[in-house]
Amino acid sequence: MVDEQFRRKEQTPALRCISTIELKRAYDVLHHAWAAAQERDTQRLRAAARALAEGQQAPGNAGPHVLTPEERSDFFDNSLEPVALMLLAFAFENLLKALLPQSGGATTTKRRRAEYSHDLSKLADLSGISLTEEERPALAVLSHYSTWAGRYMTPKEMGEYKDRWLHLERGEEPLDAETLQRLYARFYLLAGGGPDIPPDPPK
Repeated sequence: MVDEQFRRKEQTPALRCISTIELKRAYDVLHHAWAAAQERDTQRLRAAARALAEGQQAPGNAGPHVLTPEERSDFFDNSLEPVALMLLAFAFENLLKALLPQSGGATTTKRRRAEYSHDLSKLADLSGISLTEEERPALAVLSHYSTWAGRYMTPKEMGEYKDRWLHLERGEEPLDAETLQRLYARFYLLAGGGPDIPPDPPK
């Protein structure tokens, strides 16, 4: 029974959409927490700048500043974005791998190799998906987060680390959240996710 269940799941690419919804939702929640913390930090900095401009003492200058519970929470939430992008990269990976068996452009050998790949641009190519000039670098950057940037301080190879800096220098990072949302929705439908797109990110 277990063997039969495994084979059925393995041979049904659309089932990957189930786990990809969970991964995407986790990204939405973490990204929202990160963005909210960033916005509150910006507001605090603006308030401090206004206080200084008006000749008042900025918070924390009179001595050690004890963080409020909200500030303490924001301190940690400000570090959530790499983890959020790692989960989003996994969601994209599931969708693209679900498309591999449906693609006539990927040979059996290539499909097998792709099953172990985290390179989202390569997976899109093997799936026969055409990418725009905006989408291809976005997937290349996102791939860094699934392989190392969402989990480790450095990758295994120096070349991967340098690649990420090249993306930063070219202005391809930080990633545009709206571009990622559109791209995800397109892949989700192509992978057989149906007309009902997963819930919108939290407001």
